[in-house]
Amino acid sequence: MVHYCPTIRDMQDPRIADTVRARRITHIPSLWRVILHTDDGQTKEQYDHDISRRIPVWYGHGLVSVEGGATEGGRAPSIWDTFSHTPGKTVNGDTGDVACDSYHLWHKDIDLLADLGVDSYRLSVAMPRVMPTEDGPVNEEGLDYYERVVDALLAKGIKPTVTLYHWDLPQYLGDKNGWLNRDTAYKLADYAKVVAHRLGDRIETYTTLNEPWCSSYLSYGATEHAPGLGLGPGAFPAVHHLNLAHGLMAQAVRSEVGAKSQLSVTLNLQFNRGDADAVHRLDLIGNRVWLDPMLRGYYPNELFAITKGICDWEFVKDGDLEQIHQPLDVLGINYYSSGLVAMSDRPQFPQSTAASTAPGASDVDWLPTPGEHTDMGLEHRPEGSVRPADARAQQLSGDSADDHRERHRGRGRR
Repeated sequence: MVHYCPTIRDMQDPRIADTVRARRITHIPSLWRVILHTDDGQTKEQYDHDISRRIPVWYGHGLVSVEGGATEGGRAPSIWDTFSHTPGKTVNGDTGDVACDSYHLWHKDIDLLADLGVDSYRLSVAMPRVMPTEDGPVNEEGLDYYERVVDALLAKGIKPTVTLYHWDLPQYLGDKNGWLNRDTAYKLADYAKVVAHRLGDRIETYTTLNEPWCSSYLSYGATEHAPGLGLGPGAFPAVHHLNLAHGLMAQAVRSEVGAKSQLSVTLNLQFNRGDADAVHRLDLIGNRVWLDPMLRGYYPNELFAITKGICDWEFVKDGDLEQIHQPLDVLGINYYSSGLVAMSDRPQFPQSTAASTAPGASDVDWLPTPGEHTDMGLEHRPEGSVRPADARAQQLSGDSADDHRERHRGRGRR
């Protein structure tokens, strides 16, 4: 499953709504190849026409940017509240205190979704709203809020998907070193069990984590996301503990709903092109560090080799990989753009320990990309995911390229 998520409140502008209705066909077809396994013989027009009859119109949101109600309903502060209220951390000092105010306007949002003909909606549940204290009681008012939203979606014929962790770690866990602390993974599993117990099989799909790359590398390796520690390779414990949380949360959800709901994780895989050695290095650090333990039950030995001298991986304990490696029904892939990379003339070792989103790749250069870019500097490159995504599907299935095409030929047309 691949997600395209415009802001729901934007749908009040009929010009935007019309654009989004059109994009239900054209915005994401390349990534859906991973799921549908459509053969390469189709033209783009054939592919778009074919896919328009099968893709559910699907929207979703992130907590900090949408929910609001930061101090209402028994909600406790999150690390993003602390981060965004720190001067200089966000553009214009913006915070998520109100955001799109979905906490108060959720019923109007659902009406907008129904008007658009949306089939499925992903909502993110806030742990600080459900478990506002570390050892205190569950906040029933918070659970009641999410239950009302879920029931209202179902009443409109919209299937709810729930993301259990969308970056907003309670500040009380942040005060105990957050994702650098192994105990955080177990706290998230306790929380996942509480949510799954209340919402049950009314949820079509439970997603354990949204974009753990951001929750680790951007948050602990670099400084862009909360808590913004800039530890470089010091982010690797956070990477592992997020992997561990995924496995424990998956088991917690399964203990409540069994196979009645689907289980997923959503990764913003890093799509790069250019020098093959540079692409491979970044694939190990940004992609296989998640995919291999989650889907295969191990970390690649090459990852240990390229991070020697900056990480000893002693935080990986016996039995962890068995806990992480849990059956999944859906692998979500969020695609934004792709990078152009090359090996530099700098030596591979010793690796830098400076703040970085790619510790272990300090001898890799990111090159300027041609063409149009977003305000965030991301290249407009919708085709950038096609070949890497197809290759990833082949790699995970163990097929050769020819075997992959033959095995899945025609499956997407059913």
